[in-house]
Amino acid sequence: MKRITILLAILLLLFLTACGGENGGQAVNSDSQKQSDGAADVNSSSDEEKDTIEVDKNLFNVEITIPASLIADEDPEQIKAEAEQEEGIISVTVNSDGSLTYKMTKAAHKKMIDEMKESLEKTMDEIAGGSDFPSIKEIKANKSYTEFTMVVEREIYENSFDAFATFSLGLSSMFYQVFDGKNPENIKTTIHIQDSNTGEVFDTIVYPDAFN
Repeated sequence: MKRITILLAILLLLFLTACGGENGGQAVNSDSQKQSDGAADVNSSSDEEKDTIEVDKNLFNVEITIPASLIADEDPEQIKAEAEQEEGIISVTVNSDGSLTYKMTKAAHKKMIDEMKESLEKTMDEIAGGSDFPSIKEIKANKSYTEFTMVVEREIYENSFDAFATFSLGLSSMFYQVFDGKNPENIKTTIHIQDSNTGEVFDTIVYPDAFN
């Protein structure tokens, strides 16, 4: 669990820093559209326009709740204080159940998700193409990164510690699902282990069930 908390902090630093202020254009566009729909808005003062833009920004925010189980070893108030210093983070609320709800700009969230996809693809390439897990030849994923097929040389796989690679893959997938807005109660990552010679799926690992 401590490792999960550390990875959460790393992800926040990697994907949420320097994302603030990117929704300004969207807010302005929304405001411009409203003015084009009614003649009464044409003569609005500059100050009134600014006020409207600030309100419209609320239409472009995203809220994400991090389950208490992922931050069990940390002080949520400390996490809140540190996170709210990051650009793109509007607020962080500590809920009664210990979970944290992040409110951020939609533009910041989109950038974060795009970077997390890149990170997941990189993780898959490093596992399958590196020397740390010699039995693993290929990793395929569905579009939502909730289901993976790990193609391996079975004999080598079963006589090594290469199964540990599923932990890194499963954890990355679960974090992606959390930040993509999926209900934490419904998060699940399925990893099929397939024999490269026969095509047989001889094992299936499901996270977070595998943590129990």
